[in-house]
Amino acid sequence: MTNTMNYKEFKTYISDHIRQFLPEDFKCERVFISQVCKSSDETLDALFIEEEGSIAAPNIYLEEYYAKYASGTRTEELMKEIADFRICFRNPESVGLDPLICNPSALEKFENVKDRIVARLINYENSRNYLEDKAFRLVEDLAVTYHIYIQSGPSVYTTAITRDLMRMYHTGIEELHSLAVKNMPQLMPIWFRSLDTLVAESIMDRGEAKTPEETGVKLTPEGLIDDDGTMVISNATRCYGASVLLVPEYMDCLGRVLGKDLYIIPSSVHEVILRPKEQVDDVADLRRVIREVNRSVVEKKERLSDNVYTYDFEHHLPVICRDK
Repeated sequence: MTNTMNYKEFKTYISDHIRQFLPEDFKCERVFISQVCKSSDETLDALFIEEEGSIAAPNIYLEEYYAKYASGTRTEELMKEIADFRICFRNPESVGLDPLICNPSALEKFENVKDRIVARLINYENSRNYLEDKAFRLVEDLAVTYHIYIQSGPSVYTTAITRDLMRMYHTGIEELHSLAVKNMPQLMPIWFRSLDTLVAESIMDRGEAKTPEETGVKLTPEGLIDDDGTMVISNATRCYGASVLLVPEYMDCLGRVLGKDLYIIPSSVHEVILRPKEQVDDVADLRRVIREVNRSVVEKKERLSDNVYTYDFEHHLPVICRDK
């Protein structure tokens, strides 16, 4: 098959022919494609290959396979890859996968998931469609969503807790939130670096400088990077790391180190920047910079907010800075 199919044709071809690449003992009950809303209104095409007697089938997102196809990978190779991926879910334990990945009956029991619940912070306005069936709470212009965290080897999977699932658990938002902030230090350790250090490392990684002195960042007399206290914080996976703002254990520690007079700059849903107030001359100008960066650099689905925040250390939540 030559690489001449557009994406619509590719989807149809995969759906019509994938059965040919499944083993003889795989009794395929149904193959179909459905749109899945992942987060922040990101909708992807998922291929489902259902086996007779199986309780679930994994989402197989076709966009990534089409990208490989468009880059020249043969269709037959992709079909085999998809089939192999599907087969590994028939017996998840045998290939080191957490059985919760493809076992909805296990997910239905609160005892199985309560120690795996984590939180994400996303922009509320940009995520209205995604949030329609989700369990969430509002924090200013942000939405806190709750997810079941599953790790198998180097891979991490999450599944969002819907309102229906929350009712099945006989729980509520407050308990979900309490469990999330309790679990996250163990499941998603904090990651942080000084902004000046990151800038210097980035310049050297690009080969534009060999030493910190050549990067142009300010140094101490001892030759160390003399940062101004501005920190970039995220989680260890650097994925939806803005949620570290919700964990009292993290923020209390940072407050002791950096001081409690700080601004929160929403870099993206994946990370935020903490900057001492003494380093900011004009909050309104900082807001303008955030809006400009969001529009020119950050993809819409990854934008956290256009606002500047302070931090309420009593209630452990970010608060929009409304200073003029």
